[in-house]
Amino acid sequence: MPYTITRDSIINSPELLYCSSVNCVPVELPDGNIAYEICGDNDKSVLGGYICPGGGGIEKMFSLGMEPGKSYTASVDVEVIAPYKPPHGIDVPKIAVDIFIDGKQKNDFANSTSAPNLTCGVKFHLCCAFTLPNAEGARIRLQLGAIKDKGTVRFSNFKLEDGLIPDNRNAIFKNYKNSFYDQLQESDGCFKTNPDQGKKLFCTAVENSGNQMKIDIDDFWNQFKGQVLIKYRMFNWVFDNLETIKLMSKHSPRSNADLGYLPVFSCWLQGRNNAPALMKSFFNRMEDCTPKGKFHVIEDEQSQYWIEIPDRLRKIKNSNPAFYVDFVRTALLERYGGIWLDSTAYVSRDFYIKSLVAAKNGVFFYNYSKYAVSSWYIVALRNNVELLRMLKNAIILYFEQNDNINEYFMYHCMVVSLLDFCPELRTDFSPMIPNLTYHDVVLPSTHRFYDIPKDKFMAILEKAPAVKFMFKKHDYKKFSLDSIVAQAIRGEL
Repeated sequence: MPYTITRDSIINSPELLYCSSVNCVPVELPDGNIAYEICGDNDKSVLGGYICPGGGGIEKMFSLGMEPGKSYTASVDVEVIAPYKPPHGIDVPKIAVDIFIDGKQKNDFANSTSAPNLTCGVKFHLCCAFTLPNAEGARIRLQLGAIKDKGTVRFSNFKLEDGLIPDNRNAIFKNYKNSFYDQLQESDGCFKTNPDQGKKLFCTAVENSGNQMKIDIDDFWNQFKGQVLIKYRMFNWVFDNLETIKLMSKHSPRSNADLGYLPVFSCWLQGRNNAPALMKSFFNRMEDCTPKGKFHVIEDEQSQYWIEIPDRLRKIKNSNPAFYVDFVRTALLERYGGIWLDSTAYVSRDFYIKSLVAAKNGVFFYNYSKYAVSSWYIVALRNNVELLRMLKNAIILYFEQNDNINEYFMYHCMVVSLLDFCPELRTDFSPMIPNLTYHDVVLPSTHRFYDIPKDKFMAILEKAPAVKFMFKKHDYKKFSLDSIVAQAIRGEL
């Protein structure tokens, strides 16, 4: 004690793989521990399928070195890989302790709470503290209770420790979505009327949960206050799927594409010739400021010749075009390297050189704070940048698991959460351009920004490779002939 299942203990003690009425596949985790992925047996309708991490025997036998009269705490993390519906009346998944006493087997002598709300990407922590009576045998059982061929659950980080250990996380994780997320929703609801109370609720909820993701609580609140629930969900999805994303990135083929130059990409799915006049003028500006032959506007019909787009992502093109383009920009830069510009980006005359300087470490996003990035301007000095590889695979995995997007800025959350959870990715991440803020380079659709003096606007372009106009395609008609927008269209800047 304490007892943790490792690869060596599996090899030396094959009885640890004992399972009943389920298929069980051991999966080695990066820390050397073993996780069990369990699904219903193909040949049976399972009501009480389970595994015993210390062997299935119980008569006159104590598994995992347990002794009568002593106290222990068993714990395990449970994650739903493929959803399933437990049989009616079966309270699972759970930890159960079975004993053999007075010549009879007594199941469920002690139990953890069960893990409800079985949806993909949700992780639960189960804990069962108990004292063994003067019994003749005992075992630990991790019960699934799946029905034939339905669903897969992963049990990981199983531990059996001496003593009755209180588990503060259990109050949160036993019903993770319905308690913890409810507290975040309450925090969001307080934000406008009582921001101090909203922050207090958020900080308390994350601290009591154990802050598994190790987020910077103050920075997270300051960046996302009023929207912490939806942002935290997105961070949590990346956190729970991080090992899968890493494996996908490790085993996906590396790009050997070489255009012989660093390309500049933008996009108008309907075709450059079909873009509104304002976008055409911006594309013309980009092309004029890019070395000859290096500028490309990606159109829908030609995108398949540049990159491989999974069928599932093609299906979201009409319902979620913004996120579809997020995948396109990431896949292009991961494969070829280059500079990405949204269609509403306005570049400085020397933006190409400035971009090479900005991305001196390998890749550049406008990064305004720890949890704030923009995706409208990205630079990758080479292909196969690991951050972009992981980002591309995170998008693919998300749409293998989900049909819809619940967060418009999901892409931005993926970028900053990957950087947060994988500090090694920051090796390629270039720092923010000095003396530039979000409000310098992202110009909202209001007169007070577009009517700023030309010399002030040009001073921004002296420092910034590009700025982004935040207007809809017809908004420019509202501005005067002397506005920055009108001058940009006429090519006078």
